[in-house]
Amino acid sequence: MIFIDTSINRFVSYFLLRRIDWSVMIVFSALFIWMAGFNKTGVPRWIWYKLGFFRSSFSQATSAVVFASVLVLTANTFGQVPITIIVLDQLEPCADQLRLVLYLSWIVSVAGNLTPYSSATSAVVSNRSTLALNYPLTLWGFLRYGIPVSLLLIALGLIVISLLLSIG
Repeated sequence: MIFIDTSINRFVSYFLLRRIDWSVMIVFSALFIWMAGFNKTGVPRWIWYKLGFFRSSFSQATSAVVFASVLVLTANTFGQVPITIIVLDQLEPCADQLRLVLYLSWIVSVAGNLTPYSSATSAVVSNRSTLALNYPLTLWGFLRYGIPVSLLLIALGLIVISLLLSIG
């Protein structure tokens, strides 16, 4: 990407490289290395089996709600990207898991808005609101809006996905 941008805009790539936040790059690199190691321990697979997700089609409301609850809790505890990597590594080859993948993508994306710590975007918004607007967005101030909006959107998304899959 840097090469393409440098070629099109005729910028020297040095200036682009200086703008990269290398500490964030190191954190994400370490996160992916940690996730790969954690997956190799077998603990995620064991939890996946204990929760009964390995044999679930997620077509029943109870299994979808349990799955959503686990994803919301873990995405807000460990982060959206790590949980997505862990769940995708649990998928069985050649199984029909479209519903699971659609639920996963929707729930994890929306769950990032639940708390200011669950996604990098929420953390940046919280920090920038304090700096740019001189308005300190506290944890409770964020949660007052983040929790109800996120839970409502997750529920609506599960219903819409389920309805669309039943039509198709």
